[in-house]
Amino acid sequence: MGSLVGRTRELRTLRAATDAALKGRAGVALVAGAAGIGKTRLAEETAQYAESAGARTLWAACLPREGLPYWPWVQVLRAYARERGLQALIAGIGAVSQDLARLVPDLLPSAEPEPRGQTLDPDQQRFRLFDSVATFLQKISDAQPCVVVLDDLHWADAPSLMLLHFLARDVRDARLLIVGTYRDDEVDRDQPPPPCASFSLD
Repeated sequence: MGSLVGRTRELRTLRAATDAALKGRAGVALVAGAAGIGKTRLAEETAQYAESAGARTLWAACLPREGLPYWPWVQVLRAYARERGLQALIAGIGAVSQDLARLVPDLLPSAEPEPRGQTLDPDQQRFRLFDSVATFLQKISDAQPCVVVLDDLHWADAPSLMLLHFLARDVRDARLLIVGTYRDDEVDRDQPPPPCASFSLD
């Protein structure tokens, strides 16, 4: 991969966020800009920098509006399973496998069902799912620092963005960095970005 010209400031910001994550200060960094301006390339450079420092990188790309709910997070779990193996995924999920089986039933078909008579309302189910994803990311980043790249977030479904907001607020002491890219002229103005480091490319 050749050098990235004209993005010194942006690379410095993302590398600083990576260094902080390696030291246990989790973060979310969003890169915005028009199509073709170099957002994904910046994410690739960040991933390469993180890997050179010993971190794991997991990639996901969002689909246009007809995409499946939570699709980027499904890809993150599948990417971990491809890299580390299904047994490592199951070990990483541990006690929260029941909740995450809703995201990847093809990988976790034998997860324990809900106890009979225990019914959660939709808000409770969503919180449990979000907390389970956070627990999983915390656990795998305890073992090895992790950078998660979510490309094309302007196409993400609302539940996926809600989960990103949850992680930005609640996962703080993990060796984890989430890097998101999006076209700022195609985002839903009613869905503000999560609290994080963010910049736009000109």
